Amino acid sequence: MAEPRINPVVTIIIPCYNYGSFLPETCKSLIDQSYSDWECILVNNGAFRDTKSAVDSFLKSDNRFRYFEAENTGPSAARNVGLKVATGKYIQFLDADDRLAHDKLKEHVSVLDAEPEIDLVYGAVKYFTSDFPEETRKQIMDLSDAGKNGHDGTGKSLYPILLRKNIFVINSPLIRKSVLDKSGFFDENLKQLEDWELWLRMAPFIRNFKYCKVEKTSALVRYHEGSLSRDASGMRSHYLAVLLMQFKPLTNSLLDSLYTIVRMEEELCNALLNKKRRVLFRMLDHLIVKRNGFLKYLFFCILLPFFIPVYLVLRIYRSFQ
Repeated sequence: MAEPRINPVVTIIIPCYNYGSFLPETCKSLIDQSYSDWECILVNNGAFRDTKSAVDSFLKSDNRFRYFEAENTGPSAARNVGLKVATGKYIQFLDADDRLAHDKLKEHVSVLDAEPEIDLVYGAVKYFTSDFPEETRKQIMDLSDAGKNGHDGTGKSLYPILLRKNIFVINSPLIRKSVLDKSGFFDENLKQLEDWELWLRMAPFIRNFKYCKVEKTSALVRYHEGSLSRDASGMRSHYLAVLLMQFKPLTNSLLDSLYTIVRMEEELCNALLNKKRRVLFRMLDHLIVKRNGFLKYLFFCILLPFFIPVYLVLRIYRSFQ
């Protein structure tokens, strides 16, 4: 096996849990990039033989690929393995079943190189199926680009945007490694929405972020039955847990704390008034058992009766947006 590339500009991190059937296509999308100064860290979390076999040819023929094995403790832990050994100054996350558009790295690197005050750049997101991999769309079933594109600004302005909606799919941003070193890596206790939690935690450390409108810079996300991104119930069950983690009134600004309170109360109201009690109970499990957040949660329950009129007004307002 060839020696790894020294000091690449970009490190791409791919957790490879039992996705050997998709990996060759994902790796090929990197080789086909118009930008070549990168390393790709493949983390086989679970040490599946099929996964190792799927990337053997890439490891032997291209020294930009590096391979590691880890215990199967989730994608967050696998990505953290990659972050610890990453040598690039920019970080690109990529799931083992997804791809990057042809000019994604080239155009996004050019933004970060030309504008040192920008810490994160991202582009459009498009979706594809295994049956028609070259046919990309803005929406497939429950996956949509709605609300994800076109945002620019400071890290301070990013935080309330993210509280309302996660605008970054995992392979959308290119990020300065220095920001991740300051914010910390993925929370390994979260099995879903771990990227949303990281973006929220990163926001105070981001000076500016930018949306890149250039064609062929999209994050390409695969739609298939086994994807975690399609487990809507599981993701909803993590919402309150992630929001609860953001409620830090002693360190956050008053405005950010108010934003968090509103989002927390909205999710509680959604669960109670929309008869999603099963989802609510799963959320409580994450809040109380896994996050030790009982006192915080009790605070939000006390506020709930006072928030319901506000919730109804918000529902009316957002129906006209």
